[in-house]
Amino acid sequence: METDQSKRITITSVLFTLTIALISSFFALVETIALADELDIVPLQIEAPIPVYPKEAWEKSPEGIVIVKFDITEKGFVENPYIYDSTLPGKFDLYALQAIKDHRFEPPNETHNHTKGVTKNFFFTLDSKPKVSVRVKYPKTAMEQGPDGYVVVRFGVSAWGDVRDQEVVGAAPAGFFEAAALDAASKMKFTRHVKPDQKIMHKFTFSLNSKPSTAVVAKYPAAAKEQQLQGHVVVEFDINEDGEVENPKAIYSDASVFETAAIAAVSDFRFEPNTPKTGVLHKVVFNLNQDYEPLSKVEPEYPRVALINSIEGYVIANFDIDETGSVSNPELITAKPANVFNESALTALAQFKYMPKYVDGQPTPVKDLKIKINYELADGDRKSSGRALDEQASRTKARYPTYRHSLKPTHKLYIAGNQEDGSVIVEFDVNDRGFVEQPNILEVQDTRLTQEVTQRILDEVGLYRYTPFAINDVPVGVYGVRHRIELQFREN
Repeated sequence: METDQSKRITITSVLFTLTIALISSFFALVETIALADELDIVPLQIEAPIPVYPKEAWEKSPEGIVIVKFDITEKGFVENPYIYDSTLPGKFDLYALQAIKDHRFEPPNETHNHTKGVTKNFFFTLDSKPKVSVRVKYPKTAMEQGPDGYVVVRFGVSAWGDVRDQEVVGAAPAGFFEAAALDAASKMKFTRHVKPDQKIMHKFTFSLNSKPSTAVVAKYPAAAKEQQLQGHVVVEFDINEDGEVENPKAIYSDASVFETAAIAAVSDFRFEPNTPKTGVLHKVVFNLNQDYEPLSKVEPEYPRVALINSIEGYVIANFDIDETGSVSNPELITAKPANVFNESALTALAQFKYMPKYVDGQPTPVKDLKIKINYELADGDRKSSGRALDEQASRTKARYPTYRHSLKPTHKLYIAGNQEDGSVIVEFDVNDRGFVEQPNILEVQDTRLTQEVTQRILDEVGLYRYTPFAINDVPVGVYGVRHRIELQFREN
């Protein structure tokens, strides 16, 4: 029979175990550190700076993991760090390397005075994952113009989990959302705090596009047509478990005559099921007559084979724009050379977005548009660019921004041959534009390299492109970068 004391001990043990599990699972999201040789013990971290999330990636804010491998000297300094693997090669690598170089560990004990083969995972995200998150409010003062945008806030976290010293470090467009982002950040709560000299970042996104899986075009009110009125309405609503709209209401409108039509259209929107949300916003536009206009373009990927072999060319395609402004029916007309850039161009084109054409207040499809996407390699640093031109007889040709393409780093390289698979560690410099200079092979593991294979590896590495490392927003070169490549040989 259990006594009250034994029950208290059991409950205490369970609570202690749960607490440790929660703490462990949380920090597993932030970083992990381990040894290749499980018999060794990793020295305690004394200084472990949080890596910087590169400003260049703020807009799209991808999430990624970089695995760094390194040794620890007898004085607790990091030695021989290199990129072992990464989920987005080239995006965060230089920032992870810089962070690990600034790490400090307790000096190893007398038995293990030089710890080798330590790995650490760095997680890059602009979601700070607060314990208590706050839904950011779209400012009513911005609803008149209705832009989409974001704000990146940097802050510290106190020992009580409160946000402190918050500041805006980036906003696009500027002048609309900063105050709302700072207000939201001040209300977040965390389960941990960081050192006084360290800060974390969080991105707040502001949008009036709810991105429904099925959208409905609003009917232009007859009364508004008679008065030649134009404008937009912002509708706020909830999404239930079935992806249906609930509780729609107009929270802003240029003219009240549009509100009923906007609410009716949004009520018929459908979203992916099992993702309920509250307080969703959507802007419904009412224009009488307006030609279509480009809103966003997706950069086409320069095919790896074409880049390695310095192949240039172009693709001409035909496409339509539907009532929602999405591209439909993308179709190849001609390409030079054939079957090289086709998939890249059509994949990018299918993701272009336009402001739809309006005729007498009605969104109208546009048929048989043509576009030319050029794939060109620039001289000197072997960069490449793609340009897209809308070709129409009824309007001036619209020129899109120049696209830059380059080869992303790889951690697995397939090479013709019948020798044993293995890996190499390459060393090189990365200039302030992110291009590799002076690559050489530093170490070979489990295989042998012929002169031909060596040259193949160096040619590949010479095309790598990294997100430049920046200090105070100024790109700088990084020297002595090391990168692991797994080699897999194939006879054909």
